[in-house]
Amino acid sequence: MEEQPEERQLSLLDKSGRFFPDRPDLLADLALRKGDVLRKASRPVDALRLYEQVLQVALQYGPIALDAMGRIDAMLRQAGKMPELVEHYKTAWTHMAMPEASGYVSTTPWYIMGDRYAAALEETGDKAGAAEVRKKIRGLDKSVQN
Repeated sequence: MEEQPEERQLSLLDKSGRFFPDRPDLLADLALRKGDVLRKASRPVDALRLYEQVLQVALQYGPIALDAMGRIDAMLRQAGKMPELVEHYKTAWTHMAMPEASGYVSTTPWYIMGDRYAAALEETGDKAGAAEVRKKIRGLDKSVQN
């Protein structure tokens, strides 16, 4: 599909979504792909807006939220907008469902998003905030001694 002009790609992605009205996970994936096309077409504002919309809807679908946030991270980091990136992580992570404590919690989207959030906090110099987030995520990890 990449060999098609951007407008044709966007149209095909929109048409594909009509086949899956009851599959929010597939609609989110198609929207991420649409954002990728917009980004390649030098329309970063439109791409970022679409990624943000997917993130808001996909917080209940952890892996998709991680994919959307990964794209937002790449765009904002490249633009040098670290404070805005930290805010996106904060909003996403605090709105995700916190899992039960277990030996596998480190594999959950909530934990992964929290770890990425903590890293972004550290990069911006907020060591205390990063430590607080890490304490919270690691507090649910039963695979290690706390």
